[in-house]
Amino acid sequence: LVDGERFVADYLVHETLDKKVGNGGTIGQIWGALLYFCFPFTLILFPSIRAIWRRRRTSEMLRFILCWSWAPALFFTLYPYRVKTYLYLLVPAVTILVDWGYVVDGRSKFYRFVVFLSGLLMFAVLALLAIILQRAEIVPLWVNLGFIGAGLVALVCGLRDWMRGLALCGLAAVFFFHAASVSIGETDIRGLR
Repeated sequence: LVDGERFVADYLVHETLDKKVGNGGTIGQIWGALLYFCFPFTLILFPSIRAIWRRRRTSEMLRFILCWSWAPALFFTLYPYRVKTYLYLLVPAVTILVDWGYVVDGRSKFYRFVVFLSGLLMFAVLALLAIILQRAEIVPLWVNLGFIGAGLVALVCGLRDWMRGLALCGLAAVFFFHAASVSIGETDIRGLR
């Protein structure tokens, strides 16, 4: 309303059309980011897709995933700019896909093996992170114990094939990541204060 020409020049042309090439990332790098956003469900995603694809009765699930995903997928494939922010739009769809795949095919040996492997990897990653942060002495002890505890429970859930428990451990890991980042930020800001 104030300056339409400036809006077109600065926002529409410069921020949208000129940044179509984005940050120079390839399509593989863009979509690869979705896989680590969905940790610890990354490995479980693939047998879930296979299980749902093989069961024709779950066609409404495929329709839901396609309807949820096509617009953001098209957008940040064409405009790979700040793509890691936009990828969060697809994480809920992936989580629902994993859960439905578990309902459809959760009793197969292959699926149970992938759930176990996911729990094992989650334990290894969280334990390694706790060791690194403890050696650096930049976070409180309770954060490191939280990482180790969430990893141990994830390992037990992976062994027992408790999908919902693994999901709760994933949420706990996100909480402890947040607590660790806040703690590290407080250490940096304390000197400035």
